[in-house]
Amino acid sequence: MKASILAIWILLCCASFYGQSAPVEAVSRLDIEVNQGFGMGIDTRPENRWRYGLGTSIGVNYNYKPARRFEIRGGISEQVYYSKRLVYHPYPYVMEMDFGLTTIATRFIAGGDWTMHVSETRLSPYLGAALYADIVHYARARNWLYYLTEGEREKMNLKDSFSNPVPGVQFGLGLRGKTTRIELRYWEDIRTFKVPVHPVNRQRRSYIGISAASYFDKSF
Repeated sequence: MKASILAIWILLCCASFYGQSAPVEAVSRLDIEVNQGFGMGIDTRPENRWRYGLGTSIGVNYNYKPARRFEIRGGISEQVYYSKRLVYHPYPYVMEMDFGLTTIATRFIAGGDWTMHVSETRLSPYLGAALYADIVHYARARNWLYYLTEGEREKMNLKDSFSNPVPGVQFGLGLRGKTTRIELRYWEDIRTFKVPVHPVNRQRRSYIGISAASYFDKSF
């Protein structure tokens, strides 16, 4: 997948910049991270678009800074994801179907950040890339079928449609201070999932949103 290749390329670039950085004393610290944004489902056929839905997560990360411009980050978080799409004429006599997907997953992630400009008094901008693995332990679809004169709602368990772990790639552009950081973040699953019974293509989860984190005061 092109996205995963790009993520690996960015990480290799970060490593090369690390090698060029001036030696500094390595620093490691923890942070608590909260994310809020929008889930965006991706259909394998581009003409079928999803609507935005809310996505949120909270987690803890371990940060290790071996060089002035390079920081390695790994962590665990709980991800809540929702997205919705509209399917036209899925069955005879059915005009439209609203398909809503909700997943809850535990995410393990590892990646690196490269600081573009280091400032001791102001926020420092950085670029980040990471690979993650999601353990999906809740996946439900709520569908609304609209007929000519009435509507019908149904629920589906889609947990078996996700083959755990679900790998993915993540990219970020952020600002880092001494005690906090804020980041514009995008992530996307590498694997797709199938919705049984319904006449829709294979799907893939994605997300865009804001991440905010607060570092623990004490480095160790």
